[in-house]
Amino acid sequence: MTHNHLKKGPSLETMLEGHTAHVDSSRAVEVVGGNKFKVLFDQYQEFLEIDFNSTGFNYQARYITFAQVKTVLSPKEINAFLKTTIINEDHSYYCRNTSLFLSGLIQASFNDGNEFFDLNVQGLKPLEGVGAFLCRTREHPYSVRVKGNVAGYFGINSGGVKFYLDGDTDKFCGSLACNSKFYISGNVSRVAGFGSSDCLFDLRGKVDGLHLTNAKGSTVLISDPESFKRISEYHTKTPHVEALEYNGVYFVHPDNTKELLVVEK
Repeated sequence: MTHNHLKKGPSLETMLEGHTAHVDSSRAVEVVGGNKFKVLFDQYQEFLEIDFNSTGFNYQARYITFAQVKTVLSPKEINAFLKTTIINEDHSYYCRNTSLFLSGLIQASFNDGNEFFDLNVQGLKPLEGVGAFLCRTREHPYSVRVKGNVAGYFGINSGGVKFYLDGDTDKFCGSLACNSKFYISGNVSRVAGFGSSDCLFDLRGKVDGLHLTNAKGSTVLISDPESFKRISEYHTKTPHVEALEYNGVYFVHPDNTKELLVVEK
């Protein structure tokens, strides 16, 4: 496979050094526009115009993303590029399309041999679908660390990826994911884990909703006692109690011992 490598010369991280999401973002884009990354930024601008709201996070969206985004950047360059996207935050498709474009960049970089990715989304509008469609295609670690809050669909339809989120996330976290692990220090909103298989969810903050319908072989660790109590009550109702036959939900005590949620039918 031929990749469009962009690794020679000064890196984007170096060129954007000193620029942040809050400081002179127009100048950051000017820097990008005046060098070899202008092609990538122009591609991103075109990608923003795709209406993924009509497809959702399905296989069509996955195909479009990976078919159009094949540029190989280093992990640091991907994070630096992410900072420049703030000038488009008023675009109606910014939150979802930026996440999908990032997935394309991260997957291309992983396929090229990189394994660890750090994304700083602080100062950006909460992105929707961060980590969507990422898939481990070789026997090497695949790790994505995100600092800051994100919107819903975090890690949806991913496979074999370790996600670390230092922040909060909204609905459908880890939905339809397979063999992925989610370590989340912040709060998790509704419908987490829906349709997941063989996943681990280590949730350290408040958990507003856990929905393991159609999930199989997944393990959920909950550290907040009020959240565990609420989820226990929720799973006394049919059909939610049936989800516990195929998945394990545990309360993690302060001494790190685990208590399995068991609900009688």
